[in-house]
Amino acid sequence: TKISALKVDNGLDTGDIYLKEDFNISKGSAQENFTKLSNIVFDRMIPELLSSDLTPKKQIGNIVNFKRRTPEQSDINTLETKSIHKLYDFIRMLDAEGYPRAFQELENLKIEYMNVEKKDNKLIGRFEIIIND
Repeated sequence: TKISALKVDNGLDTGDIYLKEDFNISKGSAQENFTKLSNIVFDRMIPELLSSDLTPKKQIGNIVNFKRRTPEQSDINTLETKSIHKLYDFIRMLDAEGYPRAFQELENLKIEYMNVEKKDNKLIGRFEIIIND
């Protein structure tokens, strides 16, 4: 994916682009990726914006609006394919503050998954069980 420094205007993420950097989200949880992204912003992008006379460039292409995830979209049972890799990505990319965690419901309880790692074709992590009375 990309991380961009945009000029603020009237729309959400619609301003001209000052800087853009590639960013690999294939490893780490969503929270870990947010931390890495913020390091790029604070350690590289902001200093460059402050020390350089950059000219922003107009955005081109079609506008894509992304909606916030709903809790129902975090149900592991909604996955069409349940491979180790798909489950790993599903759990890790929902493991950050503000995102509804990956979960499964079994009878009167809900299991939420977090801190997942992939090792030897297995997933290892933490879970939280919530009992629905």
